[in-house]
Amino acid sequence: MATISARPHDTRASTVAAIINDALAWIGGQTLLSQGRCVDVLLDLYDAADDDFVQWCITERLSAIRFLNAVDGGEMRGDLAVIGALTLPAPASSVDGTIIDDTDRPRAEQRSPTQAS
Repeated sequence: MATISARPHDTRASTVAAIINDALAWIGGQTLLSQGRCVDVLLDLYDAADDDFVQWCITERLSAIRFLNAVDGGEMRGDLAVIGALTLPAPASSVDGTIIDDTDRPRAEQRSPTQAS
């Protein structure tokens, strides 16, 4: 019996993560992949994604591989990485295992990503 979550976004994120993990396991070290199988994975991700931009990105990738017989394995791994980065919650930032949390500092003291260390 399936467990129903009170937070549907978490369910979507776990579904996307499961699809990506299954696809990466299937891809392994292959250099050429079946176009049909890649389309299936991308359609599953499209269905699981709840963000319009992510769905648009997946649609663009589907259009790009539409008439191919095979898809480059490295490109598909890259596609999955981008979809995961756009869809899944980001892990906490850390340096050597130490969590970086500057949310308690006043806004002026927080470092922007463009500032040098």
